[in-house]
Amino acid sequence: MSHKKWRVAAIAAALGLSGFSFSCRPALEVSRGADVEETPASSRSESLPADSGQGLEDQFALAQAAAQGAVSVGSFNLLRLGHGTSKDYERVSRIIDEANFDVLAIVEVMTRDSATKLAQSISARTGEPWKALVSSEPVGEGQYKEYFGFLYREDRVKPQAPSKAYCRTEEAIQVEIQAIACFAKDKYQDGPDFEREPFVGHFEIAKSDYVLVGVHLYYGGGEKELVARRQRELTNLGAVMRKIRETTPSADVLSMGDYNLSLGTREELALEGSAVRTSEIIPESFFATLEVKVATFLGMIKKPTTVGFSNYDHIIWMLSNKSKLVEGTDRVVYDLDIQSPMERTKYKSEVSDHYPVQVLIRPETLKAVVAQK
Repeated sequence: MSHKKWRVAAIAAALGLSGFSFSCRPALEVSRGADVEETPASSRSESLPADSGQGLEDQFALAQAAAQGAVSVGSFNLLRLGHGTSKDYERVSRIIDEANFDVLAIVEVMTRDSATKLAQSISARTGEPWKALVSSEPVGEGQYKEYFGFLYREDRVKPQAPSKAYCRTEEAIQVEIQAIACFAKDKYQDGPDFEREPFVGHFEIAKSDYVLVGVHLYYGGGEKELVARRQRELTNLGAVMRKIRETTPSADVLSMGDYNLSLGTREELALEGSAVRTSEIIPESFFATLEVKVATFLGMIKKPTTVGFSNYDHIIWMLSNKSKLVEGTDRVVYDLDIQSPMERTKYKSEVSDHYPVQVLIRPETLKAVVAQK
């Protein structure tokens, strides 16, 4: 356990808290208008030095949230993990450790072994059992292909067999007999399928079910036809999420990853420091397509998520009455001064050109258990 983590643990222990979660250098993005649960105002502050008193208060606010059984989920584009020799697995492991994820989707994985190596590195650092759940093959319609995966804490997260109703045909039989993840069926609607099909994992966490959808939408320039293709893939993603909701009503459904599109208005994104083209903003009409009888939606993360200040990485959540967002915990995890060109260059070489994104969710099943006591 790091010295910083020990200090927060000591404070939590002194107040009788357990199972806590916290993160380093908070830079939290708060989404409004959703069914959320309040946390202390300190958890909604901007990025602060990790060793400052206020920074410790921010970490402790997240510790309090996790003491109530919050689940930490997110995603990380790892920039061709497994290719080249510059990747600093120890630094990547530290970022994931200090953010205290339970499970995160990973994209741009070039080899299965590299994901396993990263899980082992996190385990060695934390003393906790981490596993990698990686696709059996790389995907991509063009010459470039990549693996998708999930990293998860084995003592907190239990993979379940996903429904064959939303898995690709060639994987449907296999998922019935073992708890693996699968690529989603495509072509739910007219238009092109995905450049890389979404990767779907079903997990039990804190006695609640979650279906997580790892995404890496088509990448291209700002030309009208390329943006239009990403927008069509986004529409197909909405169809995938609706299908998952219909076939797995007991679970909360979240998609997460690199959308290569921005979330929010141009004014909101500019205020948060994100570079954006108007044509690359996720349209409000997309969220309307997500509406189903038992769910609302929440799109998260408007701050810069890449070293180039793009806002491409998001978490989109189809809500029901099973869980609540812990307010002030949807955020980008920054491991550097993002205003420093030198630090950004070093980060890109050692880690990625993207930053991880994260949110804490509180299962309502835990609230019911407490109420019964």
